[in-house]
Amino acid sequence: MRTLGQVKAATRREIDDLVGEGAVHQGVAVLTHALDYDLHDVLERIAVNPDSCIVVLDQVTDPHNVGAILRSAAAFGAAAVVAPDRHAPDESGAMAKSASGALDKIPY
Repeated sequence: MRTLGQVKAATRREIDDLVGEGAVHQGVAVLTHALDYDLHDVLERIAVNPDSCIVVLDQVTDPHNVGAILRSAAAFGAAAVVAPDRHAPDESGAMAKSASGALDKIPY
């Protein structure tokens, strides 16, 4: 790898090793911080739009399904999507891809 300031040029194989097996990428990887929402953020969204709702999931384990739910929640103006600590997928590339940008817009 060759470093260009904060940018590092890498081969496709190096990116594959970095992002993990099965991750879909276009030859680019970015190191970011984790999404960080809390109850205050959700309550603030509801205060701004009292007609919004919170979508609550129970044992939806497929990240693709959660991504689709996040897309729908964003389209209908939901304040958040809440899932239990267990029996729910963590935020992942598969979920983000299925959510088509909604993972960045709706607190999960």
